[in-house]
Amino acid sequence: MTAHRVAKWDGTQWHAIGTGLWAGGQRLGQYRGELILGGSPIGPWAAGEGGSIARWDGAAWHGLGSGIGGAPFPGVGAMLEADGALYVGGAFGTAGGIPAANIARWVCPPIDPADLNGDGVVNGIDLGILLANWSIPAGSPGCGGAAPCAADLNGDGVVDGIDLGILLASWTI
Repeated sequence: MTAHRVAKWDGTQWHAIGTGLWAGGQRLGQYRGELILGGSPIGPWAAGEGGSIARWDGAAWHGLGSGIGGAPFPGVGAMLEADGALYVGGAFGTAGGIPAANIARWVCPPIDPADLNGDGVVNGIDLGILLANWSIPAGSPGCGGAAPCAADLNGDGVVDGIDLGILLASWTI
C-alpha cells in the first residue's frame, strides 16, 4: 500500500486516503462527521480553494471555502468542533477571505438531503441522480447497493414521485 502523507487504519490494514497530500498535515479534526485536515499548504486545492485546510468526504478532498491565508506561511495549529461550528487556530491573517487574527470559526450551511451530490446546491445534477435511481428499491444494486438509498428522500424504500416533489421543493435557483 502506498500512501502520500495520510492513511487510515480499518482494524486490519492501512489504506491510502485519496491521492494523498502535497505536504504533511499537522492537525486532524472532525466536523459534521467528516475528517478535517489542517497544516501548511497540503494539497492540490492549496493554490486556490481551501488553502491549508480541507475536508475528506469519503471519496475526495475539498478545501474549506477559500481557506486560510494572509501570513507568509499560513498553517493550522489547532481545531475543535463545538456548538455546531469548527474553530481553527494557527498562523494566519485571513479565513475565508475575511481578516482573522489567528483564530476563525467556520459554520457549514445546513445539509439539504435533496443535495444528492453534496455540492451545496440542489439542481439538475441532483435531479439526474434521483432519476437514475427511479423505482429502484433501496439496497438493490441499482441504487449503489446502499440501504437506504440517498435518493429515497422520504425513506419509504423506493425512489418515486414523492422524492421528486421533495427535491423540487428544495431546488436552488
